[in-house]
Amino acid sequence: NEVLPKLDSFDRQKLNAHLDAIREVEKRLTVDFHGASAQCVVPPSPGMSGDFHMQPENFEAVGQAQMDLLVAALACDLTRVGSLQFSHSVSQMVFTNLGLSQAHHDLSHEPDSNEDAQQKLVTINAYYAKQMAYLLGKMKAVVEGDETLLDHACVVWVNELGKGNSHDRDDVPYVLAGKCGGY
Repeated sequence: NEVLPKLDSFDRQKLNAHLDAIREVEKRLTVDFHGASAQCVVPPSPGMSGDFHMQPENFEAVGQAQMDLLVAALACDLTRVGSLQFSHSVSQMVFTNLGLSQAHHDLSHEPDSNEDAQQKLVTINAYYAKQMAYLLGKMKAVVEGDETLLDHACVVWVNELGKGNSHDRDDVPYVLAGKCGGY
């Protein structure tokens, strides 16, 4: 409001149009969603700021905050599709929280004969399975009629390679969860 009187008519029209567009988005975000679950609630703020998300010790908290937001968006019928990627495919993430000191990507290139590296990869994959269980648990907790959000969904957990050390694309592992609405 303080800026408007200082603008010429052309810039005032542009600013008003911009403000009107923002107001329209705000209105759409505050309406009751016709398909929204009774449990459509905004998750608590994770209290992250700055480069919190880049710190290895916060990896799990950031992932869980993203899963909470994804479940809230689905429960509130803000979207019907979501995706989550914990890190990029050549991630040099070091899982210090699991007692590891080598980067995930480097471990994935070790030969099958390196039993220590293979066991560390099992530890990392078990960690990711725990994250998948967290997501599925959150979705199962959202009641939608006589069923749950998970019952109405299809969750796909997949790796882009069958085998990391050879970049093999055969036998790519995946997990499907949910009833997919009965399909």
